[in-house]
Amino acid sequence: MTETLASAVPPLIVFSDLDGTLLDEQYDFSPAKPALRLLEDRGIPLVLATSKTRAELATLRAALGGAPSLIFENGAGLALPRNGEPAVQIFGPGYAGILERLAALGSVAAPFEGFAALGAERVAALTGLDGPATAQAMAREASEPGLFHGDATALEAFRAALAPEGLRAVHGGRFLHVMPQRDKVDGMRTLAERLAPGRPTVALGDGENDRAMLEAADFAVVLPRPDGTHLALERTERLTLAPAPGPKGWAQAVPAVVQACFSLPN
Repeated sequence: MTETLASAVPPLIVFSDLDGTLLDEQYDFSPAKPALRLLEDRGIPLVLATSKTRAELATLRAALGGAPSLIFENGAGLALPRNGEPAVQIFGPGYAGILERLAALGSVAAPFEGFAALGAERVAALTGLDGPATAQAMAREASEPGLFHGDATALEAFRAALAPEGLRAVHGGRFLHVMPQRDKVDGMRTLAERLAPGRPTVALGDGENDRAMLEAADFAVVLPRPDGTHLALERTERLTLAPAPGPKGWAQAVPAVVQACFSLPN
């Protein structure tokens, strides 16, 4: 349901991936601060779109200021600040429901070992996270990452069994994520309608899990990887390749795209 906004509708809305986009390898976003101030000064909402949990984003969200809205766990959850508090929407059966469905699948799900089965110690060893960060990564609300120990045939059977449950299995880095039939692009469409209906959308990202969001936004900014390679999109119009990876490229690309949006005819 579209929410009634107390203030004027923002002129546009910016959706940004985190790792390799707004954040560098040290989790630093300081080079992007001038561009972030520009968004704040112009009343342009920023939405963080990530595979991370809401708990993992708490510190960053506070550091960015303004409590940006969230697309978390790859679109399986949304958080939209309301009167200073996050209004959270979970899609699909929720975390407990996913675990119940996995257990009910029996042998076809046996090759999948999710975070709940792995436990904190093994998750920490696999990710290199410390204790508090591991706890935040395991604070799942809408999806379950894990290891898959079967072959391609077993994976195909697992995915086929998940589909009637409204779930899918998607590779993300070293883990296979069991989650609802959602993506970052679904979160973008939902929040764009709530925050700035009818206004241009800008998406920034660097990875395969950003592709659909980048293809669907009115303006797309692709961040190059540190080795100089970059994600190739099908679109050719209103597409920018940032001049540098991470927050340095973000800082240069965002003002240019914002200016392009303000130059659009009414």
